[in-house]
Amino acid sequence: MIVVSKLQAKPAGRKVDRRTFLKGAAATLGGAAFLGSMVASNFEAAAQTNQAWVIFSDIVRGSGGSPVGTLCVETSVFTQGEQIVFRVVTYDGKTGALVNTPDEIEARGLKVTVEIEGQASPLELRFGAHPPKTPAADQHFYWATGWLIPPNVSGKLSYTIKVEDKDGGKGILEIAGFKDGKYFDPFPALLSIQKA
Repeated sequence: MIVVSKLQAKPAGRKVDRRTFLKGAAATLGGAAFLGSMVASNFEAAAQTNQAWVIFSDIVRGSGGSPVGTLCVETSVFTQGEQIVFRVVTYDGKTGALVNTPDEIEARGLKVTVEIEGQASPLELRFGAHPPKTPAADQHFYWATGWLIPPNVSGKLSYTIKVEDKDGGKGILEIAGFKDGKYFDPFPALLSIQKA
């Protein structure tokens, strides 16, 4: 299950109310459905740990595999054989500025990965325009990758999204899980995978 809290982003020196933030997040990720979702950030965690990058993320059902429900819509439950799509935008941890153009990404040498609990290798996200094959005015830029859920995976899984730049600056978004036998919830979201 993907559980998302009502945390708010607070860029440095600027007060942002929830409505303004959700409008901006929807415009950034380009989906009207994103407006109604519960968006969470780790601006405060990044500031406390002196991270160079702040990560905003959501998860939708992809078209790969054998989708059970509506595509490209945030969901809290997935079934074995479906595709989970991780979508990410990045902000400069010091300025709070969105870093979201191909030129900025290339100049900073950004790389974004997601590590899924129990999986051997991290997935690398790709930066690009979405949706593809639409007029430029209707596209939005963000990082994305899909993960086809294997038939042997079920239950609740945690995951971690990482950003690194060419100078070694990092940002980490840990997604809820269990640590030392206790549940922790820094950015509350778990993937719930049901058996097919």
